[in-house]
Amino acid sequence: MPTMTQSSTNQICFPLAPPTAPSRGETAELIEKREAEINRDYFSSSQSGAAITIQRVLALANDPDEDLLPPTIAALVRTSDLIFVASSQMEHNFPRGSAATDGKGGLRVEWRSANLIAGLVRDVRLLIPSLPCFSPTRECEQEYIFHGEYHVKCGMSGDSDQYEIEPVSFMSLAEWLDWLLQI
Repeated sequence: MPTMTQSSTNQICFPLAPPTAPSRGETAELIEKREAEINRDYFSSSQSGAAITIQRVLALANDPDEDLLPPTIAALVRTSDLIFVASSQMEHNFPRGSAATDGKGGLRVEWRSANLIAGLVRDVRLLIPSLPCFSPTRECEQEYIFHGEYHVKCGMSGDSDQYEIEPVSFMSLAEWLDWLLQI
């Protein structure tokens, strides 16, 4: 197992190594643990958007697609934790999200809302890499939230499309998902 080192600038660095996929036993154990957390009193409704989204995320660990690297345990835990905590911070009901792997051990969760009469579409995307990046000086993938608003006319994007990318936090995910639902 790679060891962690500390640089002279007091940053924690991990040696570069390819992300490892969880074994079947680790995956089953992780899914069982997360499902138990989901089923706590907070998610007593089987229709909870957060519970459904977390189940979709965890289901990717057993995706049989051999061409794609399955999500790492680190990505599964970080993504489900963000969704779980953000759901408790929201003013609105947590929306159901679509989950996918990035093919490199990371995860992507997307939420979309539309008002077709006004010709407005909003989306929020949560991107979590396979491994956390603790060093801003080392090249590695960063986790981020993408949020965008698009004005559509007859299926074409308008001139006033707006989008931003920002760092991930429980609160920022909750705030952008609340924004998504105010369409």
